[in-house]
Amino acid sequence: MSAETKADVSAENNVTINEAFTSPIIKVKVGKKAKEYRLHKALLIHHSGFFRGALSSSIFKEAEDGIVELTDVRPETFNVFIDVMYSGTIAPVNEWFERYPESVRGIWRKIMLAYIFADKYLATEMAKLVLKEAYEECHVSLPWYANVITAFDNLPAGSPFLQLLVDVQSDSINAVTDTQESQEAIDRIPNAFLYRVMIRLKEIRKSDDSALRPRAYYNEPMAIKPTLVKDTCALVVLESPCAGL
Repeated sequence: MSAETKADVSAENNVTINEAFTSPIIKVKVGKKAKEYRLHKALLIHHSGFFRGALSSSIFKEAEDGIVELTDVRPETFNVFIDVMYSGTIAPVNEWFERYPESVRGIWRKIMLAYIFADKYLATEMAKLVLKEAYEECHVSLPWYANVITAFDNLPAGSPFLQLLVDVQSDSINAVTDTQESQEAIDRIPNAFLYRVMIRLKEIRKSDDSALRPRAYYNEPMAIKPTLVKDTCALVVLESPCAGL
């Protein structure tokens, strides 16, 4: 990494060169095969609330040993986080297969897993960058229902990523695309997703507006109050007709 790039990183993230590149090295073991990364502690702490907690308190084993294990994370997903740490950016979505190669098939699968990682490990800047690339991909392709299912299983109701999935689906209602989906995936579409799509379609029904909103809209969590109703509507955005069932 050039001195110029280092300066850019520290200036953008308010981490000095001295803090970033002379801080202790932490071993991070990623995935089922425990692929080992050796990374600067100051950058890990700065870019992730999870690492900030795990490495800043003596009550955590990781802080004492200097080793963190992330067995539920794929290396290609973690590589996106590393790019954010050391360069303050990530590759454009059309370069992800080359930049973050390995086992995951489908660009939306890669995007979704990267966003779920950012949400789970409290990597705020990564989440914003991944969401930006997801928005760009919305104009090129649609996520498979399997990705929608995984996203709704792993992200909070107010996640802007979920709202983006709802809006892109509402903007692209097309029976032809459903014929390419497996019946199993169709049967497992989350009720919360379907309900929110209905709400969004209702919102745009009497206008020529696209269901996909300006990108800046997705920068912040949605003001949504979840109300769980078993086996029926899993989310109430407005006053739900099924809320009293």
